[in-house]
Amino acid sequence: MTVNSDGSFTPGSSPGFISTEYLTLEAGSSLDVEINGTTAGSEYDQVQVTGEVNLTGATLNISSTFTAAAGTEFLLIANDDIDSVTGEFVDRAEGTLFTFNGNQVYITYQGGDGNDVVLIVNSPPVAGDQSFDVDENTSNTTSVGTIIAADVDVPPDSLTFSVTGGTGQTAFAVSPIGEITVLDQTQLDYETATSYDLEILVTDSAGATDTATITINLNPLNDNAPVIANQIRSVDENSTNGTSVGAVIVATDADLPGDTLTFTESDGTGAAAFDITASGQIIVADQSLLNFETNPTYTLDVIVNDNNGATATATITINLNDLAETLVFNPGDWSVNDITIIRDGSLLRILETVTSNEIVPAHNFANVTDVQITGNSSNNILRLD
Repeated sequence: MTVNSDGSFTPGSSPGFISTEYLTLEAGSSLDVEINGTTAGSEYDQVQVTGEVNLTGATLNISSTFTAAAGTEFLLIANDDIDSVTGEFVDRAEGTLFTFNGNQVYITYQGGDGNDVVLIVNSPPVAGDQSFDVDENTSNTTSVGTIIAADVDVPPDSLTFSVTGGTGQTAFAVSPIGEITVLDQTQLDYETATSYDLEILVTDSAGATDTATITINLNPLNDNAPVIANQIRSVDENSTNGTSVGAVIVATDADLPGDTLTFTESDGTGAAAFDITASGQIIVADQSLLNFETNPTYTLDVIVNDNNGATATATITINLNDLAETLVFNPGDWSVNDITIIRDGSLLRILETVTSNEIVPAHNFANVTDVQITGNSSNNILRLD
């Protein structure tokens, strides 16, 4: 069948089928079809051709009162021949999108079994929720990943991506092709926010859309040094070895719990008297050095390490608690017969009465609660001032 220029061809009647050995629509002619449903021959027009099809320069006209669902196909020319369709309708190149009765459709000359003329109602794109990971502090313009969206149309529509909202819309950018990049490095701080979300709109070339939520998780890095302040602890003098000295040393790290803090002793007047465990507990190392009367205060220089190379230091002051002690002396320990025991400020002095010479070195006591004299003192004179 040949339709001359300025002629029109209407398959069937209201609507219907028509079969022909070949179909040639000359330039300036038209194919006029009705589409009022999804069934060929009874609800929309169809031309069945067993030979060649040539549409060069012809016009496709559609009348319709039907609203079709996405993905619906209308096979207008069913070509049983093995040859491809020659030519295209005016302004209807392969894949062209156009509208009839509110239906957005695209045309293909390669539909059906590969050489049929088919109209396909546009389907919206599909973009599911997705997640990506990126290190905190990543520099601006770094690519985080590309959003995946599908379009079932053949050929697929071009898709455009945009950001419509989300907690990360000032921290990240999304290009029209869906690539996510870092927009503001300063916001990528794991200690402030561990993740962000982006509300995404994906639009196909026909204007159909879908939405998705993109989650971007931040990977924590060791970007903070530990923090430790000088602290004070106390322990009784003469405490036995292994005794814990107060609470564990306090230190913080913004990277916790990712980091593990380790404590070591570096110096200080108490380095021989005390040890520090890796977890920061001070313990007595040498009981013999814990004598309030000799040294009431010690210091420890402490290093805290986050095990990733960052450290901090502090000085821990350890005050000894003075305990009441019993002074025991034996008259047989000196050769004089007359001694005097006096309290001189914080000192306890044991003197030879006549010369006032100290028999034993002056002894520091915060409190003297008990004095015991042993041995044969029947011939001695004891004076307490």
